[in-house]
Amino acid sequence: MGRPLEAADGYSESERAAVEAELGFELPAAVREGYALFGRRHDLTQQQDPLVPATGLYVTDDLGGILVFRHENQDCAFWAIPLAEIEQDDPPVVVESRDGWIPFLDRTSLAWVEPC
Repeated sequence: MGRPLEAADGYSESERAAVEAELGFELPAAVREGYALFGRRHDLTQQQDPLVPATGLYVTDDLGGILVFRHENQDCAFWAIPLAEIEQDDPPVVVESRDGWIPFLDRTSLAWVEPC
């Protein structure tokens, strides 16, 4: 059984603000909250399909722009939020596989708890 969440398990507001400044846009509430609560919690986020560290979030030009926040441990798949949806508090998630980018979940908050 895992230990309870602690403040050190997440990214601080100033760290998240620096990430947003680097990206040039505000992260959706579901992304900010997930990283704030357990973004550094490796036993929860760094197993089979680890989170991209908040400081490593990146945007690709795919689908008109996507924010990649999770990847399969052998880089065979990636989970992302289309920038066209980035202003939503809890935007949908797409996944890249051999078939290209396809819808994955209707809400980002589900991607924190749904086994990828």
